[in-house]
Amino acid sequence: MDAHWLALFAALTGVASACAVSSPDADGAGETGETGETGETGETGETGETGETGETGDGSCEHDAEQTTVTTTLGPVTGVSEAGVTRFLNIPYAAAPLAERRFRPPEPAQPWAEPRDATTLGDACVQLLGPNGDASTGSEDCLQLNIWTPEEEACEGAELPVLFFIHGGGNSVGSGVDPIYAGSKLAAAEQVVVVTFNYRLGALGYLALPELDLESGEGVSGNYGLRDQIAALAWVHANIARFGGDPERILVFGESAGAVNTCALIGAPTAEGLFGRALLQSGTCAQPSRATVDPIGAELVQSAGCAGDDVPACLRAIPAAELIALSPTGYPTSVAGLVRGWGPHVDAVLVPQRTLEAMNQGVPGVPLVVGSNRDETARDIPPNLSEADYQTLVTATFSTLAAQVLEVYPLSDYANPSAAWSALTTDFKFICNARRAAVASSAGGAPTWRYQFSYDAYTAAPGIPTFAFHGLELVYLFANFDALRSGGASYPPNPGDLEISAAIQGRWARFAAGGEFDGPFYVAADDPYLELDVPLSEGLGLRTQQCDFWDQWIP
Repeated sequence: MDAHWLALFAALTGVASACAVSSPDADGAGETGETGETGETGETGETGETGETGETGDGSCEHDAEQTTVTTTLGPVTGVSEAGVTRFLNIPYAAAPLAERRFRPPEPAQPWAEPRDATTLGDACVQLLGPNGDASTGSEDCLQLNIWTPEEEACEGAELPVLFFIHGGGNSVGSGVDPIYAGSKLAAAEQVVVVTFNYRLGALGYLALPELDLESGEGVSGNYGLRDQIAALAWVHANIARFGGDPERILVFGESAGAVNTCALIGAPTAEGLFGRALLQSGTCAQPSRATVDPIGAELVQSAGCAGDDVPACLRAIPAAELIALSPTGYPTSVAGLVRGWGPHVDAVLVPQRTLEAMNQGVPGVPLVVGSNRDETARDIPPNLSEADYQTLVTATFSTLAAQVLEVYPLSDYANPSAAWSALTTDFKFICNARRAAVASSAGGAPTWRYQFSYDAYTAAPGIPTFAFHGLELVYLFANFDALRSGGASYPPNPGDLEISAAIQGRWARFAAGGEFDGPFYVAADDPYLELDVPLSEGLGLRTQQCDFWDQWIP
C-alpha cells in the first residue's frame, strides 16, 4: 500500500457528512445552552422526594397531569406538556467549557435550587455555517441535553426504554437542537424516552497536542467531544428514571459522525455500563491513531500563529468563532468528499484501541445493529459527470490503485458515470464500513444485525430524481417530515412515508426495549441484512465483490 493510499485511508476514518443546522421548531424556540459532564452525579438514578417531581417514591408510576417539574441530581427542571408528550429542554449536564476549561475534560455543572425553565432549546455548539469560514453560529456554552417523554409516563417507575441519540455533522457541525431531531413524535408513537444533546465540535472538541498532553493527568489530549458524550450518558443514567426512563435499557445510537462516536463509545471503558445496546447509522468503527491526528493539530497551531512556551494559553485566548475557522476546519462540504475531519482517535486511555479490534475480541460485547443507506452519496454528486470526469476522479483519488478500482467499478455496470461514482463512494465510505463493523461484532460473540435503508419513494418535484441518500432515514425515524422541504414549507407524508416511518420507529424502539432487532441475525459467512423499504425484504451478500475488494486495502 503506497503512502498516498495510507494517507487517504487515515484521513477518511471517522469522516462523515453533516445535517444542516437550522432554527428550532415548535418543540422549543431558541437554541440550546451547553454544559459538560456531571462528575458528582454518578448515582444510578435514585428517586427524589415526592412533591414537585410528581414521583410517588414507592416505585409506582402515578403521574400528575398538572405536574411538569422533575428534580434531577443537580436541581429541579420544569418542562411543558403538549400532544401527549412532556419535553424538558436545555438541561445542563456539565459546566460550560469556557476559558481555562477549553481543551479540558468536561467538569460538573453547578447545582441549582430553584426550578430551571426547561421549555425552550438552548444554543448549538459553536460551528461554521459554511466551508469558507466567514460565518458561524452557536455558543461555546452549549453542553446541554433535551428529553421527550410520554406525558402519562413522565414519572418514577414507568421504566420506559431510552433512545439516546448522537447527532451527525462530521464532528464539526450539527447539533441536538436541530428540529429534525425533535423527539415528540417518536416518543409518543413508541412510548419511549428520547434524549438528544450537544457535544463540542471541531478543534474545540478534538484537538490533540503534545502541549495539551502535558496538562492532563492522564498524559493525553483531544477526544473532548467524546468525553462530553460520556458525561451526558452518565447524567442520563443517573437521572432518566425520574423522567420515566429505565437506566438499564438505554440504546445509544447515532447517524454519520454520530455513528462514528457511538462506535467509539462501544470501545471506551469509561462508558461501559452506561448503556446496554448500540445502533450505528452510516458510520465507521475504525478510529485513527494519535500519529494520524497529530499533523492536524500542528496545522491548526500554525494557522493560529501560536508558538513558544504556552501554546495552550494562546489557543484559549482566541475567540471560539475565530478558532473554528482556522485551517483545518474539518467542515464536511460533501458526503462524497474524501477530506480530513475531526473526531475520536485512539489515545490508549479513553479509546485504548480501535473499536473494530475491541469488538472482534468481544469487548464489551453489547448487542449491535449496524446499517447504511443504498445511495449515501448520490445527492452530493453532479448528475452529469462524463466518462473522462469519472476516470479523472478515480485516478486522482486512488493513485496507483486506480486501474484496479476501475475494474471493480466499470462504467458498463452503471446507468451513467455519476451513478458509478455514487456507488463507489457509497461502498467505500459507508456500506463496506458497515459490513466490517457487523463482522467484528459477530466475531466477538455479540448479537448483531445489519440493515440497508433503500426507501426513495418520498414525494419530489417532477423531474427530480429520488435517492435513499445520506441521513434520509432520520426523517422517518423522528417523523419530522417537513425536513424534506426547504424554507419552512410543509410536507404531507404519503402512504409509503408513513409505512417506512412506522417500520423504523418500531424496530428501533423494540431493540431499545431489549428485544431482538426485527431482521435476520447476522452471520458473517452469509452477510444477511434487512432491506428497509416498502415492502420490507431480506437479502444476503450486500455488495460482496466490492467490499471484498476494499477489505484487501483497508485494515
